This record gives sequence, structure tokens and C-alpha cells, in this order.
Amino acid sequence: MSTSLFLISLISLGYLSVYAAVFIFLSVAALFLKKNKNFENKTEDRGDIAVLIPSYQEGEGVVDAVQTVVNQDYKGSIKIYILIENESDNSVEPLDKFYGKARLSSATEEKIQRIFESASRGVYLVFTGLTRKGDKLNYWLKNISAKYVAFLDADHRVSSNWISSSLTKFENDGADAIQARRQPLALNNFIQFWDSAENHIGNEVVNFILNGFKKSVFFTGTTCVFKSEIFKKYAFSDCVAEDTFLSYDLLTGGKKISYNGEAPSYEEVAPDLKNYVNRRRRWSAGHTKNFFAHLRNIFKAPIKLAEKIELLLHGQFYLAPLIAVLLINVYGFYFFTQFTRNIQIFALAAALFISVVLTAVFYKKKDNVFIDWFAAYAWILPQVSILSVYLYKFLNMETYYYILRFPFADKFFYLHLVLLLAPLAAVVSGLILFKRLNNIKNIFLAPTYPFIMFFDIYASFLGFCDFLLGRARWSKVERKNYVASDLVPASVTASISTGKIIKTSYKTIILLLSAVGFIFLANDFLAFDNCGELHKFLWKPLIFKPSSPEVFKINIEKKLSENNSLEVDVKSYLTAKNKSSITYYLDGKKVFDENVSGSEENIAKLNFPLGWEKHELAATAQGDGFICKRTNYFSTALTEIKNNSLYVNGEKFIIKGIIPSFSGARLNLSLDSGLGQLKEIGANTVRFYHSLSESIISAASKYNLMVIDQPDQSTWDEFNIGSGGEKASYVKRYDDMIKKSQGFPYLLFNNLGNEWELGDKSANPIGDVKNLINQIKADSYVWPVSYSTYSTYADYPVDVIGINMLDTGNTYWTKALQALQDFKKPFYASEFGGFTAFWENTPTELRITRFIEYWDDLMNSGAFGAVFFESNDNWAQPVASGYNDPLKPEQPDDMRGFWDEKNKEKLELKFLKEIFSDFDVKILNKTIASGVTEVSVSLNNKRDYSLKNISVNYRDNSLVVGDFKPLETKLLKLAISRGDIQAGKLDLKFEYSSHSGFKNVSINEINLPILSEVPRILNSDFILSQADKGEIKGEMIFSDKIDLVAPDSWQSFYLNGKNIIKTAPRMAIAVENPYHDVLDLRYSGDGISWQKFNSDEIGGGVYYLKFKIPPIVNNKKYLILSGLGTDNITLQAADGEILEISVHNYRENIIDLNLIKKDFLDGEVVLKINRQQIKYIDKNIAGAGLKNDVWINIDPPIIFSSADIEITKGN
Repeated sequence: MSTSLFLISLISLGYLSVYAAVFIFLSVAALFLKKNKNFENKTEDRGDIAVLIPSYQEGEGVVDAVQTVVNQDYKGSIKIYILIENESDNSVEPLDKFYGKARLSSATEEKIQRIFESASRGVYLVFTGLTRKGDKLNYWLKNISAKYVAFLDADHRVSSNWISSSLTKFENDGADAIQARRQPLALNNFIQFWDSAENHIGNEVVNFILNGFKKSVFFTGTTCVFKSEIFKKYAFSDCVAEDTFLSYDLLTGGKKISYNGEAPSYEEVAPDLKNYVNRRRRWSAGHTKNFFAHLRNIFKAPIKLAEKIELLLHGQFYLAPLIAVLLINVYGFYFFTQFTRNIQIFALAAALFISVVLTAVFYKKKDNVFIDWFAAYAWILPQVSILSVYLYKFLNMETYYYILRFPFADKFFYLHLVLLLAPLAAVVSGLILFKRLNNIKNIFLAPTYPFIMFFDIYASFLGFCDFLLGRARWSKVERKNYVASDLVPASVTASISTGKIIKTSYKTIILLLSAVGFIFLANDFLAFDNCGELHKFLWKPLIFKPSSPEVFKINIEKKLSENNSLEVDVKSYLTAKNKSSITYYLDGKKVFDENVSGSEENIAKLNFPLGWEKHELAATAQGDGFICKRTNYFSTALTEIKNNSLYVNGEKFIIKGIIPSFSGARLNLSLDSGLGQLKEIGANTVRFYHSLSESIISAASKYNLMVIDQPDQSTWDEFNIGSGGEKASYVKRYDDMIKKSQGFPYLLFNNLGNEWELGDKSANPIGDVKNLINQIKADSYVWPVSYSTYSTYADYPVDVIGINMLDTGNTYWTKALQALQDFKKPFYASEFGGFTAFWENTPTELRITRFIEYWDDLMNSGAFGAVFFESNDNWAQPVASGYNDPLKPEQPDDMRGFWDEKNKEKLELKFLKEIFSDFDVKILNKTIASGVTEVSVSLNNKRDYSLKNISVNYRDNSLVVGDFKPLETKLLKLAISRGDIQAGKLDLKFEYSSHSGFKNVSINEINLPILSEVPRILNSDFILSQADKGEIKGEMIFSDKIDLVAPDSWQSFYLNGKNIIKTAPRMAIAVENPYHDVLDLRYSGDGISWQKFNSDEIGGGVYYLKFKIPPIVNNKKYLILSGLGTDNITLQAADGEILEISVHNYRENIIDLNLIKKDFLDGEVVLKINRQQIKYIDKNIAGAGLKNDVWINIDPPIIFSSADIEITKGN
């Protein structure tokens, strides 16, 4: 699904990018095109002109529109025709009033009445009997005999040189029509400001550019002069946007419309938001309809390619918002599918409410209300979905961290920003071009741009729905008839008689600026300095920064005392002129006072038993004229690093950690339930990739789980460590993490971040990471601190190195681990046990074998534990590169859990419990008869720390065991019941404490050596598939000896077909498992001369390996190749066929032999390897500090094949 959504988004972004490029081009070009300063207007008579003013209930404003035409400076004849439906039109009375009821019937017919006439001017009222603008114009155009005809909307007030300059343009440009520039009559609110910005700045910039490139502009329906002969062939269409329809007709017919920027016409703008939306809705419907009606003609028209492109771009203007709606729905759907049910319901309900409100405000007719609501809902829901992501953050819900961002969102961030701001760029360019940049109302631009974009797209989408349903209708726009004297020149206002002359109001701007200024000043004055500690009000003060001559600091240091208790040193530092006193309060109770003087450090000591309590320490410093207060939190738990080992409360501590991944939407296990589940398998630590919430603190405290945290947004490329600004932001998040976890007893240590090297684009990523770590240590260091990296070769300046150990292969687990040990610094595996990483699909048996072997390697190398990756299969697992589909397990990374996505236990969990258990439990009885009621058990404490108050529970039994010293072994007697005998095993749950009261759980599953009629295999890694009296079948994962209890009646038995004589009731039988050497392994440099395999003799270049697959009867067989030194190998068959296989240069590569054609495996297997990547670590790598290069040695191929076991009774 993610791929499909990504492709849709990519196509949409590509489409919108074309439009953004056009906007940006126009914005830039407008600033470089020169205005025509040599234009010379001519006012002499060039022929009669008829001016048609269609009006529908326009009221008294028609009078002013007419008068601005009457007062034109053109010396020729101007006949003005006011086209109305009938006498009931509300413009008739104002006309009668202004012209003194001088209407006379014309000689032509009763439907036209002359209301004013002079030598060169005539004003006529035409009763058309028609409502629509286009119908009125067509009705009267057939009666026009003048050389020129002009169209003017009744809400316009034209410049006195409109007609003369337009007719002059005809002579200069050779055009068929001249479209004049438009400007606003008044701007009283930001809705009007934006209506004007889009129409009178944005659109006019387009016209200016087109005119500059000698291209046709588009007829806007008003303020345009035509040659009358045009209308012998063309007419206005019966549609909403009749001007656009006529423009397409003219331009596809090869006609030209020129631009007149010399004579602005001033028009009314939308008075409010509802009118603003309705206008754009109407334009969208009509414009889109007209475009599709002319689409075929545009391609067929005998015009130039550039003109066709112009028409296509213009025609899709209202389709671009539709693509934006599609894109936002793609994003919204992507996030919606990742939400938990409660947030999905919230998003649906919130979108429903908002869309109902929008529909109630903006719907046109009741019979269309459902479609209007649907359009609003389709626009609102995806936006609510996107914003709902932050609802998780606001509510401190862990699910927030499991929501994947849209594929490559970071790569396309700046493209989205450009797309969003491109229209604004055109407006800003127009403000510069038309010299309106100094208007104070321009401050509306930035804060209201998102708001107006929202409604622009919404209106366009409504219009598109109208177009689809064929219901586009004209809607009346409310008129105010205000004329701003600071916007409209005196030459025009001189003709105004009915309009109200006003000045643009700046009260709102002044009030807004005053409010903003007041807030900033109040923030400065309400901040105060508490003796060197700034307490901000809303944000840090900008101008008036408070300061105090006194400085008061408190620092708490903890250490282990000689009597094995916690010694707390409270170090205070007070700078004051006179003698002062400091009073200390512990958990609200006064503990002691001290008098201080000067600026010396003062130390107060407290002593507590080691434990897991949190305390509040408050200190009040008081002197002449000042009082300072400080509050710190600390716990009675003590974490130390000694001798490269981790100590908690004075004893060594082994991290048996796991990364919680149960909070995704698919499972949505609560933190309480999830952490409780982890505790029950024996985990003692959890790691989070963000700072701690109250929910985490509460649940971890409840279950006694140590926590490793890290600042928010501190993994991979979540911030750029090479950016000073982003580093400063990170330091704030680090400080926030410290505050959240201060005094939390179960905080093991803070982790600075995770694998920043992957997000650093510099040539020295290790050096950049070191610099930031040193900065943290210098500024706000809280000891001890760790950093997680995959770089085993980087000696970072931290107290604890966390290594994300998901790699495999001999190179990594010998050479890389040795490089890490050479640093002689404490370390642990901060990610471990995944071994399903990257692109490999690891069989369960191999993963289990790996993390058991590697755990032993890790502990033997001196590490103090590991954090296993991860608790549950997480289909929304973030990946370092590329993207992941959160709705399906498309990547191996998604399947690294010990429970599946439905919280069902996976086979791996059984062995994780064994690793986590602090006990080795062995049944000392060789065999057990069916009637036995007690068994002897050897119980060994595996750890270097004491275990206290141990109790063990199993089935219906419970036993108090007592205390165990480090590594101590005790012998016990455990009662067993008939149920235990029938089950054949004991499920032991140990509960106990360590490290001064830290509660622990260990789980041990012990198979009982019961003698019965059914054979029993006691190995913990034997997975039984079938058992009856005569046989037993199953799979042995990694053991190389079968621990078998055979029935008394058996004298012999068959093991996988091989007859074995029974020598004892319980036998250990060796099997080759799980690794098998290949046979007759040789290598060659040319594929001709072969010699015995020797890894030390194979360097870089082309090599061939030849070997035979051993005869293995098991069902599952995997060829393991590691240390190949290349990313691609070739498998060659005897008949010459070639199979190319992608591999990793040093990790183990898994090849499922059951998926390879027999032609490649029969006889001898031949591999061709071009070893071009044989250096694992370069000693010169920046910041690593290595003495020698580390090389990749090729390992002998081996076969991994867990043993299929079948045991049957012998003869």
C-alpha cells in the first residue's frame, strides 16, 4: 500500500511542481521585464464605441459605473447601454434619481429608454427580460453597429483614460481586444485584502508577463474593449464563466487579446469570507467546465505550441487545487491507517463536526447540502488525520513513536515548502511590481496565508464537485459601494456620487500590532531571575532581560559509603555580598540550616539506605534583600561504572534488556500490560528511543524495570549534527530529558542518541559525533551517559558505549569485537538479538542459534549485558533508508519480535527466557519412574551478584529457597505431582530481589527424565512434532547431542534410520548439528588451477570457490557465506548457466538451498567472487583512533541445517 500511495504522491507532486515552477518563473520574470514607459495616449476620435454594462440588482453603484464612462477623456462617441432584466431591478430607481427621471422611449423599441444624451455621450437603459449576464450581452450585441464594443461590470469604476488608451493599444498591438488592468475600490479587512491580492496582484502579474512576451491575455469579463466585428462570429456562452469560454473561443481561433496596464479599473471585492468562497467556487466550476469543453480544440487549433501550452496551463488552474486535495488525502489516509481505533474515531468525529459547520456556513441550496458536506468532509478528514498524529504526542501516548512518516517525507520536505509558498511568491512579486510593498496591510500576508490557502482549495474543490454534477450556478455577491480615497485616484472619485468615500482603516492593524507588542513586553517584564536561574513567562525575554547579583547553585552527588549505604553530598554555591543562610527541606520537611558567606562551595551530607526511593530536596537561600529557591530530585539508587563493569547499589548488574515494541496501532498494548509482560519473562531493563513520560515512569516503577532513555528526535537523521541550530535544539531536548528523569530510581543511565553517523553527511561523521558529545559533557552533563552506535571502531568520549550489534559473521564477532575491547571502555549491546536485519530473511532456527552463541560471546568479551531487539513484531518498524509499509510485514526488520504482531509467543521467546534467567537448573535424577513424588535439583546462581528472598512456583507447588551468594550452587528437593509427570516438565517461576530490593523474575522450563512407554528427548531446543509409543519426531535446533530417555522395553532403536543398541535408560547420542562443513573445498584465482582452501591466501580480486554439498537429510538447508568482500557473487552450473546473487561484504549471507535449482548444486558447486570490498575498517577513518586496518577474511562456506530427528523402536 505504501508504494501505491507513494507513487500517487509522486505523480501529484510532479504535477504541482509544474505549476509551482510557473508561479516562480512569473514571480521572477515580473521583476525583470520592463514597463512600457513610452506609451503615448491618444484621445482623438477613432470611431464610435458602445459600452455594455450588464446589471442584476447592483443598486446605486451602477450610477457611478456609468458616470466614470461618461467622463472618459475620449473625444469620440460613446454609447452606454445598461442591460437589466426589467423595471423591478434595484438600479432603476437610483438611475432615475440621478438623471432626474429623464427617461424617454427610443425610436428603436420600447425595451430601450434613453436616460441621458449629449453630443458625444449617450446613456440607455435596456430591458432585456433576461437574468444571466451572457444572455443579456448576446441579446444586445446584435443591435450594436459601433466600430468598437466594450464590456464593464456594474461594480467597476474605470479610469478616465480607459477607452482612449485601449483604442491607442489597438493601433500599437494589432489586437482584436484590449483587456484593462483591475484594482480594488476598498480594502477594509484581510478577506478583501486577499481577494484583491489574488485578482489584482497575482492575476495582473500573469497579464503583465504575457503582455511582456507578446502573448495574449485572457478576457476577465469586464473592462475590455473589442472590435465589434468579432461578435459576428463569436458570442457569449450559456455558462457561469462566460468570459473564460469566450477567451478559449477567441484564442483557439487565432485571435489576440492585449493588455492595457495604463488605465486601471477599480472594482468591489468580496466583503466577507462567505462571498469570497462562493466567488471562487463559481469560478472553479465554470472555468473547469469551459476548459474541458475546449480541450480537444486546444490540441487541434492552428496556433503555435507556446500558445497551446499557455491555454493548457491556464485551463488547469482550478485542477491544481484538486490535485492538492488528492495529495492531502493520500497523506491523511496513510496516517489514519496507523492510528489506534480511539484516535481513528476521534478523527472521523472531529472531521464530521468541522465539515458540518463548514457546510452550514457555505452551502448554496438545500437540495445540494449532502454533496457540499461530502466535499467538506473529504477536505477536512485528511487534515484532521495528519494533525491527530500530534494528539498522541500531546497525550503522551507511546503510539506516537510508532507512527511512520510518509515515505521519503524528509527528502521532499523542501519541495512541499516550495509548493506551498509558490503562490505567495507571485503575490509578493506583484506587490513589488505594482509598488504596493509599503502598504502596512501586507503584514496580513504571512499570518493569514495558511488560512486563505485552506479556503481557496476548499472553494475550488466545491466548484469541481459542482462541475461534476453539472450544477454550476451564478451567485450574487453582496455590494458595499465603498470607495477608498487612498486607493482610488481623484480623477476617478470625481465621478463618484453614490459611493461612500472612505479612507482605508488601519484600526485592526494597529490593535493587532499593539496586542503583539503588549504580549512581548509582558513576557519580558513577567520573567524573573531567581539568583542565576531564569524563570521565563512564555519564552525567553528578548529586550528586558532580568538579572540578579546573587547566584545560587545546588548540585547533588551520590556515592557508596564505607558501610554500604548511600552518601548524598549536597553541594551549594551562593554568591552574595553579605552573610546569608541556606535552609534545606527533604520531602517538605526541614532538615537543617547553615550560615554561609562569600562565594565558597558548601557541602551538606545526607545518608540513606540503598534502595529505590525518590526524594525531593528543596533549598532556600536568604540574605539582605533576596530569597533564592532551588528544588532538586534524587533517588536512593546508585548506578556506578567500576573496573569497566556496571554496578547498581554496590553490586554488579547485568543488563537483560528488551526494546518495547508493543504500542503500535495493530496491537496497542498498554505500557502497564506490556512492561508487565516483559518483566514476567525475566527482563530487568527496557530501552526507549525518546524521553520518559509519566506513563513509562509509573509502569517501570511498578514492575521494577530499569530504563535507558534518550532525547526526542535523536536517532539517525532526525537532526543534523553538523548544523549549529539543530545542535542547539538537540541540547534543549537533552535538558528536557534530564528534567523528566531527574530522581527517577529506575533510570539506569541516559543515552545521548542512536547512530547519528547515519544522518551526518560530512566527511567526518565520527568527529562530528565526538564534538557534540564533548559539548554535552561540558554544558549539562549527567553521569553516567551512553551513546549507541554501530561503529565498533569509534572510541567515543562517553562513560558507556552502546553498540547496536545486529551484525553477523566472523569478521564482526572477532575482529570488530576485538577493536571494541581495545578501547578498554565499558560497553553493552544496545541493540541485540535481531539478526534479521537489513535485507536478509533469517530462518527462526538460525536466529535462535545466533543469539544464544553471540550472547555467550558478548558476555565472555566483558560486556555487561544486552538489550534485545525487540519485544513484538512491528510492521511499522522505522528503517534507516528507504521506507516501510506499516500495514504488512514487507521487510525482515518487521519480524524481529519475540511475540508476533498479535502478541502471540514466538519460538524465540522460549530461549530468551533461558538467557534472561539468573539460574541454571538441572535435574540430578538420571531417570524418574512414573510414581516418583520428588526430584533432586541443582540450582545455580549464574550471576556475579546476590539473589535474596528467593521463592519458586510451579503448577500447584511453591517453595521458599532463601538467599544465594554470587555464583552459588545449592541442591534442592522439589515435590512433583501427577500433573507434572503427565506434562513431562516443570515450568519454574523464580521470584526474588537483588541490588537492595530490586524485584526479579526468572523462568526456567525443565524437561523431566520420565521413564514411560514413549521415548523422551530432554534437550530444551528439541521441538516435538509427533510422539507415541513406537516413535518420536521433531527438530533439534542447535544441540549436537541428543539427551534421550528410552522406554525400558526397548533393546535398540533407530535414529533417522540408523540402528543403535540401547546401553542405558538415558543416553547421550552425538549428532552433527546445526553446522555442516562443505566437502572438498578448494579455491582458484583463474577457475582452472585449484588448491586447498586457505583464507589467509585469498586477498582482493577475482576468486573461485568449488565444493560439494554434504548429504544432509534434513528438510531445511541453508548455505552460509560470510566475509565475501563483495556485494555480488555468481553461482555457476555445470551446463554454463549463471545465477547472480546479491550479498553483503562481511556479514553472513543466507542462501536457501531448497530454492536453488538442482543444476547448480548437483556435483560441485562453483562460486565466482570479485573481492573488491575487503577492508572492514580503515585505520585512517576520521576520529576512530585505530592502529591498524581491519581486513575482511573470507570464511569457509558452511551449511546450517537443524537436525530432523526421528526415533523409532528397534527390532
